[in-house]
Amino acid sequence: MAQYYAEFDASGNILGFYNDDVWDVDKIPSMVVPITEEQWKDAVSEQGKYVVQNGEFCVPTEDQRKKWLAIQQLYPTAVRMVDFVVQDDLDGKGAYIAQWNLDAPKPTDEELQAALEPMQPKESVDSIEQKKAEKLRYLDKCCSQAITGTFLSSAVGEMHEYSYDLEAQINMHSLKELFATDPALKETKWNTRDAGVIVHTKDQFSRLWTDGMMHKIAQLDKLRFLESKLQAANSSSEIEQIKWN
Repeated sequence: MAQYYAEFDASGNILGFYNDDVWDVDKIPSMVVPITEEQWKDAVSEQGKYVVQNGEFCVPTEDQRKKWLAIQQLYPTAVRMVDFVVQDDLDGKGAYIAQWNLDAPKPTDEELQAALEPMQPKESVDSIEQKKAEKLRYLDKCCSQAITGTFLSSAVGEMHEYSYDLEAQINMHSLKELFATDPALKETKWNTRDAGVIVHTKDQFSRLWTDGMMHKIAQLDKLRFLESKLQAANSSSEIEQIKWN
């Protein structure tokens, strides 16, 4: 079975590939690392996907690549893996400068981010507005689903879960009007999601109706708040960060 090798330069960039079925071992360059046939096929099909870091043939994270670009934007003559090493421990904290061999001060994360900004493609106003419209439709849908879901109320003394779908809203409104117009009506049976049908007195039902309305108002307030954030957003990344939950 052939052994494959990847040749790399001082920065860890892949220069070429060799295998000992085709090449004499003494003609294979010294700056190589052994790789599997599967890695070789993958690297050939996706040029630039792999690099060599700390002697390992690997795929750098997107955060590593961004920090490489930012450092080389600030220090064009800096050589990756020689003058600096950017590492990502895959612990959720992102990439960081693990080694810094330049005489210049090591840049902060804020300085790296600032260096990247001029390199980002500018988004058109039309593109931003389209994404805002899509996000607004998403928020409207989430708000509607939240309102017509369930809400909690302690109207009868202990907490219960109640449906607030359109049918429940119509029935609650009708029953509230009936209580207001029929003094003889003192109580009603109402279904809960967690304890079945429970008898509610007139006052308890009034509290339940109020809790339902407060639930609805809270979702609408949330929608208005997110809409204001959406209106102020100026980029796709800002729009993407706006979520219902």
